[in-house]
Amino acid sequence: MYAFFLLAATAASSTDSLPVRVTVDTAAHEVVLEYRIRPVTASQAHHADGTEHSAHGAHGAHVRQLARFSWPVTGWVRGARVELEDPTGTPLPQSRLHHVNILNYGRRQLVHPAIERLYAAGQESEPIMLPRTVGIPLSQGAELGFLAAFEPEALPERSLVRIRMKWTPANTVPRPVDVFPVLVDVGFKVGGSPAYDLPPGPSSRQLEFELPLSGRALAVGAHLHEYGRAVQLDDVRTGKTLFSVKPRLDSAGRIVGMPVNLFGVTGRGRPLEQARRYRVTAVYDSPVSTGMRKDGAMGELAILFMPDRPEEWPTVDPSHPDIATDLRGLAAYQVH
Repeated sequence: MYAFFLLAATAASSTDSLPVRVTVDTAAHEVVLEYRIRPVTASQAHHADGTEHSAHGAHGAHVRQLARFSWPVTGWVRGARVELEDPTGTPLPQSRLHHVNILNYGRRQLVHPAIERLYAAGQESEPIMLPRTVGIPLSQGAELGFLAAFEPEALPERSLVRIRMKWTPANTVPRPVDVFPVLVDVGFKVGGSPAYDLPPGPSSRQLEFELPLSGRALAVGAHLHEYGRAVQLDDVRTGKTLFSVKPRLDSAGRIVGMPVNLFGVTGRGRPLEQARRYRVTAVYDSPVSTGMRKDGAMGELAILFMPDRPEEWPTVDPSHPDIATDLRGLAAYQVH
């Protein structure tokens, strides 16, 4: 028999009035997060990103809404999938959502000076499920954020964004290996949108970086916008391409899916070295010949990373100028 219980940080007369409804299915080892779209405020409209991502179902400005909540269980996150419903409960395609993030305020990113993006999904993202041998450690009471980015016409007020997250209990034997999400974004801006202008024809944008820890990449995914063709990681010193993620396209060349490349989620994966110089490149080929498409491109590489020394992972320092800027930028989207 399935056992369910509802956890909420604040009391309310209706679960619809809670920022995030958190339900735990202890038998299925599933945490269900539900956020119901709130009315778009003048402040949210002011901070909207004016983009035109026709392949993503958006033709105007998308807004962001952020709700903070507490994670209810101790263990390891190992999977997630997104579901959408209109205000009547009718299922909607994932293309109605620009993207969704689960933020972890208690852990920082490895490459960028910002808090951890624990989970991210866009219109082209598919469900993720890791084997029971690995997982992202997360403790009960961890302070998280649910960030939904959407166009109001595509997801009207009271539409539901649901994320089902699989978790492995803390008493599991043998203990799963700790892995962590590492996001590298070619357009990273502290406290701002990573979208950048897309020129006509073939183009690319790059970012070089060094890892503060050695470890192994067990899986790699990516996020691109319309006309994106690949995100790849190169070793700067040798020029060797370590991995490349290419989207699945339909007959018209539109992105319909983004695969996750597995390099040994049950094995050793691919080594990445501390202080070694790497380059991430986003490749586009836009047929539009009428000039720049404002904020028309993004290029993100997501690595499932197994560090050699997880105890040396950099800590969140709210007084760090970049971390403080990231937190202020996120606070502009927060709902209550």
